[in-house]
Amino acid sequence: MNTIYFIVHNSEKQGPYSKSELVGIGIKAQTLIWYEGLANWTEARYIADLQDIFQYKPMYIEGGNHTQVYEERIGNVVYHADKMHLTLFTPQGEIYFEYANFGDRLVSFIIDRLICLFASIVPIVGPWLYYAILHSTVEQATLGQRAMNIRCLSMEGNSIDFGQATGRFFMSIVSGIIFFIGYFLFFGNDKKQTLHDSVAKTVVVKEIGRKNYKF
Repeated sequence: MNTIYFIVHNSEKQGPYSKSELVGIGIKAQTLIWYEGLANWTEARYIADLQDIFQYKPMYIEGGNHTQVYEERIGNVVYHADKMHLTLFTPQGEIYFEYANFGDRLVSFIIDRLICLFASIVPIVGPWLYYAILHSTVEQATLGQRAMNIRCLSMEGNSIDFGQATGRFFMSIVSGIIFFIGYFLFFGNDKKQTLHDSVAKTVVVKEIGRKNYKF
């Protein structure tokens, strides 16, 4: 049975199309595609049955030499080759993020630590519940992160659950054991991840825009 595809064009759903019809209308590698059984709208270049239509090989020139640079897709998130931005694809539209900078993360860290210092009755338990509960809410952010308009996102684009948030919190303690080395790994990581981000498979981001589909 041939797969029937739908596409997004000018923020509107179009289709149905067969594969040959997609070739005829000239879809691009970045065209959003959906078919029955696919959880979310996905760029055409990531759909196995369509990859023979084109090859996506963005190329940068460094020092006169051609260097292949690829975007990376993990779950519903595309991590762009500029190492500064990512896009989350949802059934309703696209959400555009940039990685939270170190200054915003530092300020949010200080705010959260002050809150935990004055509000915590039981050491460790109070801060653990504070971080784990707030990171696993819809906002996916602590009060300090909300103040800086940043939030914690799973690398696949899914909501962080309580267990993942718990693991991230306890790894953050490890990050700070020796002169906060785990935090400074931020500067050498393409996705601006600290040690506890990498272990928990999370990224800290700031939303910079979104596009809603008109269907």
